[in-house]
Amino acid sequence: MSDSSSAISKHIKPCAICSEPCSHHGARGRNVVCNNCSAQATDSNGRPIEFLESFTRDGQTVWLEGLEAFYKSPDPEAGKRCDEASESRSCFIGGYECHLFEGFAGWQGLIYEPKEGAV
Repeated sequence: MSDSSSAISKHIKPCAICSEPCSHHGARGRNVVCNNCSAQATDSNGRPIEFLESFTRDGQTVWLEGLEAFYKSPDPEAGKRCDEASESRSCFIGGYECHLFEGFAGWQGLIYEPKEGAV
């Protein structure tokens, strides 16, 4: 195995929700949630959401404002900002509370960290 493929493979670990292999590169040792599970994220009321980069335009300049949560299809308010998840940076996937995390070199994704004493 080449040095580059072994460096990549050491970052492939099980998803914190479904155990499917996914990249943990940049996650600073956190329990990463895979893309398939992230696509199932909901707010605390069970409404489907997704985290997207928010921005504003000022003439020809685009200012990135960070990730925010938005309702997604099939929710009737798809595209509208979800204030609760945007402010808490939290969501639910399969009954697990997950959090938005910024890791190494700008990596951003959902992580699941079991609460102490949780079964």
